[in-house]
Amino acid sequence: MTYPDLPKKKSEDWYPWVQGLDGEVRLSSDTLATILNRLDVLESGKAVPSPPTNLTVTLDGNSADFDWDAPTNAGSSAVTGYYYGRDGNDINGSGPWTSQLLPVTQSAGPLLNLAWSTTYEAFVQAVNDAGPGPKATIIITTPADPGAVVVPPITGPTDPNEDPIVNNLVNATVASAEGSDLSPYLDHGKGFTKSFDTAWSDTGSQSLRITANTGASSDAGVYVNVPVTAGKRYRVRHSIRRGAGGELLLSAVKFRSTTGQLNEVKTATITRSVDFTTRQDFRVTAPPGSVTLSFVARYDAVPAAGSFFWLDSISVEEVTPEAGLSKIISNQIPASMIFPATSEWRKDISAAPLHEQSAAIIQYFLDNEVTPYYNGVTAYNVNQFNSTFYVVADDHPVQNVGFFDSQSKAYTPGELYANGGLKAFRDVPIPVGAVAGGGSDGHIMIYRPSTDQLWEFWKFQENRQQKIIGGVSPANAAIGNYTYQPAGTLDPYQRGFSAAWGGRIDNVSTGDGAFPGATGTSATGLSYATGNVSIVEAQNGVINHALALTLVHPRSKVYSYPAKRTDGYRDNVLAIPEGLRLRLDPTLNVDAISGLHPLAKQVAKAAQKYGFIVGDKGGVVEVEGENSEPLVRLGQLDPWGALRNGTAASSIMKNFPWASLQALPFDYGKP
Repeated sequence: MTYPDLPKKKSEDWYPWVQGLDGEVRLSSDTLATILNRLDVLESGKAVPSPPTNLTVTLDGNSADFDWDAPTNAGSSAVTGYYYGRDGNDINGSGPWTSQLLPVTQSAGPLLNLAWSTTYEAFVQAVNDAGPGPKATIIITTPADPGAVVVPPITGPTDPNEDPIVNNLVNATVASAEGSDLSPYLDHGKGFTKSFDTAWSDTGSQSLRITANTGASSDAGVYVNVPVTAGKRYRVRHSIRRGAGGELLLSAVKFRSTTGQLNEVKTATITRSVDFTTRQDFRVTAPPGSVTLSFVARYDAVPAAGSFFWLDSISVEEVTPEAGLSKIISNQIPASMIFPATSEWRKDISAAPLHEQSAAIIQYFLDNEVTPYYNGVTAYNVNQFNSTFYVVADDHPVQNVGFFDSQSKAYTPGELYANGGLKAFRDVPIPVGAVAGGGSDGHIMIYRPSTDQLWEFWKFQENRQQKIIGGVSPANAAIGNYTYQPAGTLDPYQRGFSAAWGGRIDNVSTGDGAFPGATGTSATGLSYATGNVSIVEAQNGVINHALALTLVHPRSKVYSYPAKRTDGYRDNVLAIPEGLRLRLDPTLNVDAISGLHPLAKQVAKAAQKYGFIVGDKGGVVEVEGENSEPLVRLGQLDPWGALRNGTAASSIMKNFPWASLQALPFDYGKP
């Protein structure tokens, strides 16, 4: 069949039409293409299958399981497979169909990470040699997000106290609000204008906008103040979008005690990126004496005139500890102990020979790595820029992780999903309520003993963006669609997780603690679990392994065993290469060092016997403790608080005897 009078290009300005009872009806070129395709099929004698029958969808929380029977008419040839899926947004949206093709012999997997309280149109269509047939569809609606009770609102005036950040605090009339309901929240500080507009929203709803005028102060903020009960758990959620300006935005949760003192318990850097949306989800326990919770989103420096940001929603809820965590053993297995006893990290090096230039190397280290930063006090990271560690049971559900292209690769790396690659982002047993360590690194470690596998992810986060920087959204990853989505692609907010990079180690208990290929989360390719100080080790007072040490200026182009690679950049033969082993002088009497914190003494004694291994590059010389957020989410108090015993985390390593450090030979211990 031919159509000589019809143009062949969609771009040509023409409109095919059909004559109906009420006049002409114009057809789009896409609709016409479908019609012509069906005519060609009819002319060739081919026919597509009829719709599948008895389509049912069973909801399990926010996932959906499909079931159907074969079509009554297979068409001109046998059915070879099925497309199944759902509409890309809710039923009122205009998102594309989200679908996956299954062989006819394979059962459908579930659709994961659906949004709570959302209606979708689910579908299935049979496929044969003539193509896909008509869809069988069904409407499904997910249940409400379980487990949250809104805190009653506070009423009446609030004493502004002497804290300049909370002066002029206005009470909210609600503890959960969005759009124009945010009007009770105060734009804070001098020189700011509060307004509402719909520029953020795709649905026309309003968002609160805070705009800096000339002479603005740095404490522009949006506040909510609600009553709390000491010892109770609270969930604080908010959505913020950066408008114009380059100043840093922060959000924080504070508790006010009966004496009026403010205790800041959670802080997050939001973003400097224009047109970037962040959804924060804090879970906090009210300290003893707390009577009020205060949430603030504000600038961290004086903003330029015209800088602005939007707040779209905020809620404060009392919650019970997250259900489903009973399968997680968060602090009972030190991360370093999952590796073999023969690991380099567990070898006694107290009698090892020294590098021939040890003294010069250590002096360079002191002059360039220690003394110039923070008055010579190095870091012991216990609250941020460290990693959470989860141990999960064999039957823990798995899911795919989305790819967040924070490094502007502009493609989907094969190591993450491809069948020929390492598939590090596929079938990951992510714990219920999983959270990464604080700070911009967003690092998480997940170990499954039954399969002896370890996953680590960098910039791991629950999906909380409307327009992705680029990559693979969790929603698409969940259905096996790993096609790269360019920056600005609309990504509806759904439950799911994404990460910028990561890796998986198989056979952990017999391996060397290194990730294969270019995967992993450290610059050296070594697992963070190998040299991490676990909470249980800190509580027991003994560390029985080497410690991972982060440097500021590692040597360029070379790396020492056991490192697999390097991101060093300092071109100096005395700069310490990544992977090099360092040791604290074994003859040093650590207990006699005045003013050395007990946690630092543990580090020092471990460094005498097992040493340090340089594992990464950062902004300060540091060792890392296990992040305690998984325990806090179980309703426990932060164990690092008791271990610090009133000492700020930034002061734990004060008086550490770095001058007694020794360097071991290059590639020491290499087989």
